[in-house]
Amino acid sequence: AFSTALTTYRDLSREHPDSAAAHKVPARLRTYYRTVGAPFDEGDYCEAVDPLRHLLTVPGTMGTGRVPEDLVAWPAPRLATSLYGCGIGGLGTADSSTAEYHLTALLEDYPDSPEAGKVVPEMEKHVSFSLRDKGGESPCDATKSLKTLADQATSVAKADGAPAATVTALGRQAERARGGLPTTTWNCALAAYHDKDYAATQTRMRDFTAHYGKDGRAPLARKY
Repeated sequence: AFSTALTTYRDLSREHPDSAAAHKVPARLRTYYRTVGAPFDEGDYCEAVDPLRHLLTVPGTMGTGRVPEDLVAWPAPRLATSLYGCGIGGLGTADSSTAEYHLTALLEDYPDSPEAGKVVPEMEKHVSFSLRDKGGESPCDATKSLKTLADQATSVAKADGAPAATVTALGRQAERARGGLPTTTWNCALAAYHDKDYAATQTRMRDFTAHYGKDGRAPLARKY
């Protein structure tokens, strides 16, 4: 429906530029932008991404000078906000592709935007939360989150054209996340032991020694 309406507006502007209907096109385009961009106004950033990308193509479809300048500029900052909002919503979650895809797109398409500058602090906040001994996640949940965050930070750091400082900082966060894994993995195993779930304890301790055999706690882990 959106593409049909846009085609109608384009044809009116091109073929009947002096008609009363053509003179109404700018106002109708404003309504069109508001309607297509509605998910953004509703705070549904993931759903807003594709409609906003479509709006970026409207000036090319309509032709030079047929879209008011303020409308031409309207989608880009909102798209940057949406890519950021959708991306950070997936940090540390099982569906890691949401964060990786949207934050990578943000750094590639809008590397100088305010939102791009928030990616590293947000990643750092999530890693720090998962590393907390108290007031954060359970050790087992923290282990899952840190693995995911390390992978996400590494992936997003590969964004084409991302600022060098951002790439370096994301790499540092990936290292922080991976560096916390031995302790959270160990504590996850101990949690099972304290719960008297000895089968889970043995499984988790074997996992610990398999991944962190050189850790100082590995000899003790082998005794469980």
